[in-house]
Amino acid sequence: MSRVVICGRPNVGKSTLFNQLTRKTRALVHDRPNVTRDWVEAAVGDLELDLVDTAGFGAEPAAALQEEAAARALQQAKEADLVLLVVDAKAGLTAEDVAFATLLRKAKDAADIVTIVNKSENMEAAAACADFYALGFGETLAVAAVHKQGLRQLAAYLQERLAPAERPPPAEMVRLAVIGRPNVGKSTLTNALLGRERMLVSDMPGTTVDTVANRFTHKGQLLELVDTAGVRRRARVDDAVEIESGRHARQAAEQADVVIFMVDIAEGVVHQDQLLARLVAGYGRATVVVLNKDDLLDGADRRRAKAKAKRELGFMDHAELMMCSVAAKDFRPQKVLDAALACLASASQRVSANRMSRILREALAGNAPPRSGGVRPALRYAHQAGVNPPLVVIHGRHVDLVKEPYLRYLADQFATRLGFSGAPVHIRLKESVARSRA
Repeated sequence: MSRVVICGRPNVGKSTLFNQLTRKTRALVHDRPNVTRDWVEAAVGDLELDLVDTAGFGAEPAAALQEEAAARALQQAKEADLVLLVVDAKAGLTAEDVAFATLLRKAKDAADIVTIVNKSENMEAAAACADFYALGFGETLAVAAVHKQGLRQLAAYLQERLAPAERPPPAEMVRLAVIGRPNVGKSTLTNALLGRERMLVSDMPGTTVDTVANRFTHKGQLLELVDTAGVRRRARVDDAVEIESGRHARQAAEQADVVIFMVDIAEGVVHQDQLLARLVAGYGRATVVVLNKDDLLDGADRRRAKAKAKRELGFMDHAELMMCSVAAKDFRPQKVLDAALACLASASQRVSANRMSRILREALAGNAPPRSGGVRPALRYAHQAGVNPPLVVIHGRHVDLVKEPYLRYLADQFATRLGFSGAPVHIRLKESVARSRA
């Protein structure tokens, strides 16, 4: 698909425009400047294009992290099919606008740059655009992204400008989400999996604030890899951007096909890891646990740390567990991708009702459900109703008397006998209707 990059100085409304055009809240929006650091990408399905939101560019001296983010934004613009330079109608043409336009003009044909005059509500389009014609780019369009004004005209322009000659059949895509608390190595892993320095990496906690999606292929499989902001306990977060970042991260994990859950094994499994792991386990997705930074431990400590992590993450015993150092030169990122796809394949198996019912009968013969109030639940047959997580529906009488420990026993029986791994087996009980006697 065509690639369209949104760029401009901070706080002109780039992320708001991105969210409105993609109809997603993928990019964080806040009055604070420089919230966007890594570029954020999403497909605009109706228009058959990929839209990219980038960090703000400013003429004033900036911290090293923001300078790197701005440099990456400019590189994205260079490689784009079309650039949308967003400016602020209320602020008028600024020195920062002119400075960035000058850099763009050196790297890109002016005909491939469109000036988007944002925040033009309550203004005539011609008046809003007047000062910005001086930038000399191919087209100048007025919008008010917050109020959704002018977006239909912008979409029509993009469709006409970038309409593909042919529409290729859509490829089935697997979505991977990398999640964990701050500074466990999520962005370093993402860069390793992509084979390029896609994500900003810093020792400073909170470097990644957006959920950042990247598409690529691995052994012929189309993947979308989503790096997320580090998630801390909500009670300890009082920053509005971090609160929204955490919400986006949890949403990415819930919507993923596979979750790559990361832990700093040198520090050990802390309480926040356990809270977040329980949340991920509740989503039921195929999961790979990456115990990162094992190069900081010697052989004996490494073995003890792995065994301790298994115990402390016991509620994720369905997950594939890998111990490694993603920053090491000998790290093999393809092993993580292979494990993720293997977990997904296992969690996506479909099994016949006959086999499900046979396993149920064998499980009942080995350990019948306990009586409750003198009545024993009668579990009769089973069938599969879903994948990733595998969902087993069991029909019977008095199913409301079946307690949680017995459900865990049944889930373990199905997982073991069918070889389900990567995702937890979910059990749903359904009361059978009693047949009337003639």
